[in-house]
Amino acid sequence: MDKVKQHYQLVLILILLVAFAISVVTRPDNSEVNKYVLETRIDSLHNVIKANNKLREEYEHSIALLSDSISGLNDQIAKNNDEISDLKHQYDEAMDSIAKFSTSNITEFFTNRYK
Repeated sequence: MDKVKQHYQLVLILILLVAFAISVVTRPDNSEVNKYVLETRIDSLHNVIKANNKLREEYEHSIALLSDSISGLNDQIAKNNDEISDLKHQYDEAMDSIAKFSTSNITEFFTNRYK
């Protein structure tokens, strides 16, 4: 029985040593783990960059459309300003003509106007 107890302890120690050796041998290398983590982060950053580039392209397209709209509106404003200037010029000419009328011309104008 003493031999069994001696061998039992020896077998137990051997089993523990084999388990320890297996755990050390099969344990992943830190450089492999770090490499995997870095690759995962890089892939994640690539996805973020792709999404940001897509958004940037959409924003640039929107900006181009808005710039075209602004140009069109500026052209319309310039056209309206020209029309306002023309109307103001015509109004000033009409006021100058009316200011040159004498009392008899004004009376004649209204008399003939309502005939």
